[in-house]
Amino acid sequence: MFPSLYQISKEHWNQTIVALVYNVLKTFMEMNSQLFESLTASYKAERQKEVKKQKERDELWKKLDDLCVKKKRI
Repeated sequence: MFPSLYQISKEHWNQTIVALVYNVLKTFMEMNSQLFESLTASYKAERQKEVKKQKERDELWKKLDDLCVKKKRI
């Protein structure tokens, strides 16, 4: 549930929804700040892994595309 709330707080277009989610996250942080920080760090690390994985995937597709272009030239 935390990743969804965190993502909505950063990316949602509706400011009313963002404000409601922000209040939920603030309450959660006040209840257990240590757990909140842990979940935040975990979420950010997971997002970095996803970005790295997507970059590797894009590079692989580019290599495959380059091979296809070279093969067509021959």
